[in-house]
Amino acid sequence: MALGLGIANELLETPTLWTPREQGLNDNLLFWLENNNDISASAWLDQSDNQNDTTQSTTLYQPSVARGGLRFNGTSDYHDFDTKFTIAQRGPFTVCMAFYLTDNTTRCFLSDGASEFMEIMTGKKLRFKGAAGGGLTTTLASSNTIFPTEETIIMVLGRNEADEFKLHINGDEIPFTLASTNTTNNRGFDVFNLGIRNDNDRHFSGDIFEIFMHNKFLSPSQIENATNYLKSKQPF
Repeated sequence: MALGLGIANELLETPTLWTPREQGLNDNLLFWLENNNDISASAWLDQSDNQNDTTQSTTLYQPSVARGGLRFNGTSDYHDFDTKFTIAQRGPFTVCMAFYLTDNTTRCFLSDGASEFMEIMTGKKLRFKGAAGGGLTTTLASSNTIFPTEETIIMVLGRNEADEFKLHINGDEIPFTLASTNTTNNRGFDVFNLGIRNDNDRHFSGDIFEIFMHNKFLSPSQIENATNYLKSKQPF
């Protein structure tokens, strides 16, 4: 199965020793759902110190375990975090994720409800909505396809201290087109759902291999290390 990352052989042969706890990031690590570690269809255990595990007790809604991550069918399955956590209004954050899409139209990966979510909107767009401080939606649009189907994608999505969104795909920063809206958005949001919006719609379709989140905007070297760390764990 094609990965589509164009990763140099030396990266695969010499995995980085960096982890999401490195470079002084441990205190900022909100959750870390690690590939092939403490994972089952019913639970994915958090490797941070916060016990932000995700679980699904209803068999009908359980995703399957595939390639060390969770495979979501796009119609019914999802996980919930055991405890809801919050990014405050004007709070910086970074989400790092390795994933594989079988459908790239309105597919949510993190949410709390219809007013607080992060999703793949189309093959060329990502959408964020925050609610604390008043609902505001951000659309980050690229002129090229950045979310292809049937390829592994390494994504780093962050909001910096100036409330500006930055998006890196497979190590490259994505320039936003004029079709983007509210690339500066300071709204706060809660996180409770993995692979769905509001427990009932916009189901993720594909595999989430690994995902972690910091309540800090990562520096350029940290973004590079996070990307290389996820690349080094291939093949998923």
